[in-house]
Amino acid sequence: MKKFDTPWLEYLENIAPLPALSKDIACNVLIVGEGITGMTTAYELSKSGKKVVVIQKGNLKDTTTAYTTAFLTSMLDTDVQDLLRMNSKANVKEIVASHEKAITYIEQTTKNDKFDCEFMRVPYYSFAKDATSLERCVEEVKARKKSGFAAETFSSGKIPFENTGGMKILHQAKFHPTKYLVGLRKKAMQNGVEFYENTTAGKIKGGEEVQKVEVEAKVGHKTFTITADQIVIATHNPYVQPWWYYFKKGEYVSYVLELSVSHGQIPEALFEDDENPYHYIRVDAGKGKDGGDRVIVGGEDHRKEIKMKDVNAYERLENYFKHILPDVEYDIVRKWDGSIYEPTDGLAIIGRYSTKYPNRFTAGGFSGNGMTYGTLAGMMISDMIEGEENEWEEIYAPSRLFSVTDLLIKGRDYVGELWNGVITGMFRKK
Repeated sequence: MKKFDTPWLEYLENIAPLPALSKDIACNVLIVGEGITGMTTAYELSKSGKKVVVIQKGNLKDTTTAYTTAFLTSMLDTDVQDLLRMNSKANVKEIVASHEKAITYIEQTTKNDKFDCEFMRVPYYSFAKDATSLERCVEEVKARKKSGFAAETFSSGKIPFENTGGMKILHQAKFHPTKYLVGLRKKAMQNGVEFYENTTAGKIKGGEEVQKVEVEAKVGHKTFTITADQIVIATHNPYVQPWWYYFKKGEYVSYVLELSVSHGQIPEALFEDDENPYHYIRVDAGKGKDGGDRVIVGGEDHRKEIKMKDVNAYERLENYFKHILPDVEYDIVRKWDGSIYEPTDGLAIIGRYSTKYPNRFTAGGFSGNGMTYGTLAGMMISDMIEGEENEWEEIYAPSRLFSVTDLLIKGRDYVGELWNGVITGMFRKK
């Protein structure tokens, strides 16, 4: 068994790292981070004629994107029925639409630029464990339809897991995230974007109102200066944050097992249960051992500040799989964990830092929807830099305020995850 690895990292073994920065430079836009947010922004801006520079501490193996499970879905960690309690119907329609458009963006980019990144449209299933859970799935279908999006219920016999039925959403997707990153980077470099790896961003000077920014870039024991008109901080957790940012998200750890099963036992699709914390499953036909199928099983999330033994989380994941599919034989291929930032009101934080720093952009709090949110962030921030109006700018604005309702609803989720993911997790194996 390969421990603490991912299939996406395995692909990067044959991708040569890029050179580090070796001199002071100036550019129109500096992007810090080579993950999906930074790479999408660079790819979009490469079409503009601007001089764009991207720096990465380490290389592609050090991005959070290399540790994702690469679900592409408009089913957010915060259910639509909860979003409707916290937002207007019009805003919820835009929120769901934004993720659908992100999936389409990846699909079209893949086709137009001929990226071999295994993009595939698949159905998404949210399955219930009892009558009460099923009723919530039914209500979620109603909420999605109320917001203008298709969804349907299904009966317990439609999928092989132990369930009482649930919700099905068609035309969701999955892909190979690091193949996609490499494709975006190659195209951006062809269009003139400069990439420097093993280059660590440091202090930022300037940036108030319309001033340029100066960023310290450290390479080993040397320090260089990058001067830019605008800066995009596209790291998983922004390395330079306003004080208020700390109160708008919380960090969680999620655990993942990659299993190999014989071909055809589980439909090729995306699955989630409705537990709190929930479990999620991805099936990739033909990607397992000896022509079998790869099954990625994740969950057992908990707040990062609450220390848990990894071995217990992986054991519970394995026992969970045995419980829902007792007759399926499997081999464990590898395991890994990933960091997730959950925003206080269930929506990502994307856009300008503030009116005081209009040329500093940030993106974070992607919850469990990092691949669609990262794509959205690249689309949005490149529009803002180009001076184009973006339809989602106000919805995801870092400066937005939270209501008491937001705090109560997300607080309910936190208490549920604390009890089920941590306290009971200390005593159970399944």
